[in-house]
Amino acid sequence: MIRKIVLITCLILLSNAACGKCVIDARGTKDIVDAVAQNGFYFKKFNEVCGKLNRANARVNVSGGFFTFDGKNVVSVVVQLMDKQVNLIPDGYYSVTVKIDKVADDRNKTRMLSEAINEALETWQLDDAIKNLQQQREKFGVIK
Repeated sequence: MIRKIVLITCLILLSNAACGKCVIDARGTKDIVDAVAQNGFYFKKFNEVCGKLNRANARVNVSGGFFTFDGKNVVSVVVQLMDKQVNLIPDGYYSVTVKIDKVADDRNKTRMLSEAINEALETWQLDDAIKNLQQQREKFGVIK
């Protein structure tokens, strides 16, 4: 009986976030995919961002990487909005995070990438990016 009530509630609300099943669809390199798979998304605005992405029929495109420079680990990450159907990426609406660890150690790569991805998502001006994505869809005749 409780399962039926939960299912009905989820159907009524039509919101994955409200039912605890919101998923952010993220694309990126193997290192980025591994960081997300191992650590997930844990930024404070997760439910808000996730809901907006799903309503906009959009995913996250994450680019960047990990390297060692001058004896330090450096991670840079760029988060962009991408249309789920045609991989359209609007210009200019992205979030960038750079992290520097004072000790060069490849074992920190996944942790640092995960921290940078989550920080970039937390600080992202997503509403502006979604508006721009919709404008690009209209310009190129892509229907959501």
